[in-house]
Amino acid sequence: MFPENNRAERRRVGALRRQGLTDAEIADIPPRHRPPPPHPEGADPLLDSVAVRAHLGGCSEMSLWRWTRNNGFPEPDLRLNGRKLWRLSTVDAWINTIAQNGNFDQLSTGADDRAVSYRALHEERSRHRVMKERLRATEERLRTLEAQIGERGAP
Repeated sequence: MFPENNRAERRRVGALRRQGLTDAEIADIPPRHRPPPPHPEGADPLLDSVAVRAHLGGCSEMSLWRWTRNNGFPEPDLRLNGRKLWRLSTVDAWINTIAQNGNFDQLSTGADDRAVSYRALHEERSRHRVMKERLRATEERLRTLEAQIGERGAP
């Protein structure tokens, strides 16, 4: 069921089995993914940057850094041995603030270090794509006309 020739995978599967997961449950977990530890009801867990980025939809480290610098993402609640840790409530409060202000599409993309609207960027790319298609069609029409002129001969 699992690739037993990969040492890291064998160790991962063994650790998950020791946690009491069945082979079917382990098969549902993608490689290199640790199931989050269970939290008591009402707990406000600390999240490291990997968990925060996953909570934010899988953004990159650079995006998280830019959001901290440019878009008011909160500084870590705790720094422990060089690791940055945020409380889940802190991250959720920032998400709610962004959602209330309607600023989701104003998050920095890193393109020349300014806030760019994702919607405007998409529209610009669509316009560019349409212009390329028109240019190709015009070039094709020009080639067709040149071929027709060539067949008739020059007067």
